Amino acid sequence: MNYNINQDIQEIVKRLKNENISFEDKKVLVTGGAGFLGSWVCDVLIEQGAYCICLDNLSSGRPENVLHLMEKDNFRFINHDISYPIYFGMSYHPLGICIGDIKKIDIVMHMASRASPFEFKEELINRKKEISNLPSFSSNRDS
Repeated sequence: MNYNINQDIQEIVKRLKNENISFEDKKVLVTGGAGFLGSWVCDVLIEQGAYCICLDNLSSGRPENVLHLMEKDNFRFINHDISYPIYFGMSYHPLGICIGDIKKIDIVMHMASRASPFEFKEELINRKKEISNLPSFSSNRDS
């Protein structure tokens, strides 16, 4: 028996629709989007018609989890470690990487986290840095 992820994605989309939950036409940043759970979130967002920005440093996420989304017009992958600053809507900032063409993000889904409790102690410092470094935007958010 072959497993078909598309059936599960369609079931999730159907249930969200039944609850009147839609991300259509929203720009959504998914940190940890190439991980097991994050990639499912990306799949659902794409299926619902959101513009999905998958940000992952691939330390535990896998490129093959989102490879099938790379050709979609409403999907973008950014290889970046969220424990370092990232600035959207800016062309330059001395403290981090800038993504100038993404001026606005409607929703951030922070899925970037180690899954194993055994890794928490070692990764605790990085996780605290991640939270403090969630995306920054230029002051001109409406452009």
